[in-house]
Amino acid sequence: MSFEKVSQQQLNNQKADLKAEIGDLSDLSTTDKSSVVAAVNELFTSAGNGKAAIAAAITGKGVTTAASDTFAQMADNIGEIPTGTTPSEGIRS
Repeated sequence: MSFEKVSQQQLNNQKADLKAEIGDLSDLSTTDKSSVVAAVNELFTSAGNGKAAIAAAITGKGVTTAASDTFAQMADNIGEIPTGTTPSEGIRS
């Protein structure tokens, strides 16, 4: 394995290029900005908590729904919530 000598300027340029590609952590809409991994983990936790709350609300309306269900499954389950009327009852002629 061979190593090539790199100047401080080259390192600084590479660092600037990486920062431009990754972006500034302070611009993230998360509270944990210690690293990109921490911020992404926070987002997944938030989404998981949101799915659990939505699943509980749907289940509370009589349609069993798990937090592990996909958003598409949850949307379908919302459509299955009994409303007490049939679609034709809401139409007046």
